[in-house]
Amino acid sequence: MTGKIFGGFIAAKFNKLLWRESLAVGVLMSCKGIVEIVVLTTGLNAGIISQKVFSMFIVMAVVTTFATTPLTLLVYPISYREKRDKFIKGEIKWDGTPIHQKASEDDDLSTSLMNVDQTHPKTLSQYSVDGLSKYKITKFVLYNIFIL
Repeated sequence: MTGKIFGGFIAAKFNKLLWRESLAVGVLMSCKGIVEIVVLTTGLNAGIISQKVFSMFIVMAVVTTFATTPLTLLVYPISYREKRDKFIKGEIKWDGTPIHQKASEDDDLSTSLMNVDQTHPKTLSQYSVDGLSKYKITKFVLYNIFIL
């Protein structure tokens, strides 16, 4: 579980996510779910693993799957998500102080994002498909997709 969390965290950090978002990605990647149970059942039916090993892996899959929600809420709490949403909308600065803006009819999300502190990473809505090639991991994935 630690290896999957760390691997997801590192991959997310390489793609410039904040540390909380990166850790949440890692925790969500550690979730086992139904796929592992299907694979284990197939292995048991094929005689590859014993009943004892099957039972141990099923308990591990169930425990790690049920641990995903509390761990995700611990590293990426609702209060943090609400703060980030207000920051993206341009209602507050990253430190939590409110931003006072004149209300105008043509104010939209793109206008308010221009007032956002530029030291904070870009939001998802600011990315385009054309800009994906500048990330190392994305370049590798795109290269392999087009080669295969």
